[in-house]
Amino acid sequence: MLNFRTRAIIKREVKQQIFSKRFIFTTIALPFFLILVFGLQFLFLTLEDDTQGRLLILSDQQETLNSVQLVIENDENSLVENFSLEFRLSDAENLQQTIEQQRSDILSGEISGLLYIPAQALEDKRIGFYSNNAGNQLLLDGLRRLVNEAIVSQFVAELGINVSDADFIAQPVRIENNRVTETGNLQSSNGGQQLVAVSFTFLLYFSLLLISAPAMAAVNEEKVGRVVEIVLASVSASELMAGKIIGSAIAGFTQILIWFIPLFLIISGSLPVMIALIDFEIQLGLLVIIYFMLNYIIGVLTFLSIFSAFGAMFDNPQDAQSSLFPIMLLVIIPFILAFTVVNNPASIIGQVSSMLPFASILVMPARMVLIDIPFWQFLVAIAVNILTLFVVILISGKIYRLTILLSGKRPGWKEVWKWLRYT
Repeated sequence: MLNFRTRAIIKREVKQQIFSKRFIFTTIALPFFLILVFGLQFLFLTLEDDTQGRLLILSDQQETLNSVQLVIENDENSLVENFSLEFRLSDAENLQQTIEQQRSDILSGEISGLLYIPAQALEDKRIGFYSNNAGNQLLLDGLRRLVNEAIVSQFVAELGINVSDADFIAQPVRIENNRVTETGNLQSSNGGQQLVAVSFTFLLYFSLLLISAPAMAAVNEEKVGRVVEIVLASVSASELMAGKIIGSAIAGFTQILIWFIPLFLIISGSLPVMIALIDFEIQLGLLVIIYFMLNYIIGVLTFLSIFSAFGAMFDNPQDAQSSLFPIMLLVIIPFILAFTVVNNPASIIGQVSSMLPFASILVMPARMVLIDIPFWQFLVAIAVNILTLFVVILISGKIYRLTILLSGKRPGWKEVWKWLRYT
């Protein structure tokens, strides 16, 4: 039962955090930062390479050389626009001599690369590329696609197959990815759900850190400044801890709600999105939203309890920060697991980690956006999270009460174990 003293602490914490410059800045800046990161990544991936240079294409067979030249010149995204192409007939014995002759130009970047296509490539599809910039994947991918098309065209032409059939053979299969739901409807899955899963993971991860870390710092600051001694003259340690945790949780929930509203408007179609997202189809049910909010509340209360107790253990911020890494792993490892699950949400790792303590907080929301989760897994995940919260509150509460007024040497794990056994 929350008494008037705890409610006063909650009100104070909410006002201090929500109206602080840090809260306002992070709440506004983080969505723009994520949009900027993803937007720039999309922009960089779609921009054409404007690098100008020479590209030497050699082969020991004139027919192969002609086929490659024809494909490159007729391609819609031809390399001719960015490179000065030179086609030469050369056998394997003269290849090394040509490389030695052009070595200075290759090292200076005047020649962007030398591509050698032997006649043997029609049997094993092995070609050679020589360049000072061997990591230019954009150029390598383009050359790989064009040369493969040319080799396939020449190969099927020798078999008496016409060019249109050769184009069909070289064309990759396009898979229309559809998701079968419990209602029996087929829903196109073209990347929109993955976007939501990644967004959920980022929002949870950053919100947990942005709320929990300052809460730990505030507890430690009050202890170092002896402010907590004055406050504890009017309230108990349990009331103080409960008020600070609940107040910080309300601030965190307000922040995540502010972040979630634009995402929900985008998903519902009420808010225009970036050009890159126009063709994305996104389905997000009411159950997913309810679980996300409930999961966040449990998660933020759990980590606030841990970080608050951790801040009460140390006499100065430096010791607290330097010892924080084991606690940070409770957030970082689930964050990594959540991104792994996005690639295959039905994997064993995804199923198990979505029902493990701490990991479930970040992994389950990512999974449930991508696939239909069995209802029993929802129940297990909620039960595990609630039980974890209950255990964490008991342990953190005991550590907080015992250490908030304790000063002396920097505590070790042996002292923590003694505190937990203390009655």
